[in-house]
Amino acid sequence: MKTRVFAFVIVAILLMFCAVPAYGQGLPPLPHAFYGTVEINDGAAPTGTLIEARGEGVRTGIEGNSIKTTAVSVYGSSDPMG
Repeated sequence: MKTRVFAFVIVAILLMFCAVPAYGQGLPPLPHAFYGTVEINDGAAPTGTLIEARGEGVRTGIEGNSIKTTAVSVYGSSDPMG
């Protein structure tokens, strides 16, 4: 009987140490809103033109970057979650 109680206490202690949350990667950053109008050769970009944000610290090749124009010369939304 004492062996079972001892084993239970040991397992309970091990579970307490193993049940802590993992903070290794943290929360992913929220997406940035990018939107506006675009011109190609001094003219409005046609609907369906592919726009991609680039620059220092900007991740490319992910969902939401690149985006297509939805109307003549207009791309994106001011609501990054929309």
